[in-house]
Amino acid sequence: MYRGEQPSDVTYYFDQSSRSEQREAFLHIKGFMWSNRPCGKPAANPRTKVVPISFHESQDRTTYELSIPGILNSKVKMERDADGSPAHTVVALDDWGNTINYANSLIFEYEDAGRSWDRPGHQSNVRYFHTTKTTWDNEELLMQHRDGSGSFTTKQKEIIEKLGLKHQVKK
Repeated sequence: MYRGEQPSDVTYYFDQSSRSEQREAFLHIKGFMWSNRPCGKPAANPRTKVVPISFHESQDRTTYELSIPGILNSKVKMERDADGSPAHTVVALDDWGNTINYANSLIFEYEDAGRSWDRPGHQSNVRYFHTTKTTWDNEELLMQHRDGSGSFTTKQKEIIEKLGLKHQVKK
């Protein structure tokens, strides 16, 4: 997904193996999620592209490659602790989970929707998540309680404590 400056400036990329029903369901879910945010507006007419997407995770789960021919070429390296856990996990207001893992961008080339970036060497994110309707209904996602202040709200702090996320944050 590319998200630009304006709520309507969104492009969703779907793998060519996806079915139209899956793409429609995803757009319905995203529209619902954005329409229920206290801050932010849903993308009125997001662009969608059905493209070949290639993803590869190295056997040691440290290197990740993502490619959309002619649009995106990305390769990141994520450090892991001795026990194999991501070394830099932080609490985050993400649409699909409450944490992200920092990684180092080795290659990041993007060109589409009137934008062009070539930004190797910058921080990147790798996400692992399992989000369900129950997660949403129980309002367990930090992003459901954002207020645009730039600080965690009381409810977000409660979720962080309840889910034990403070203990997952590694320095």
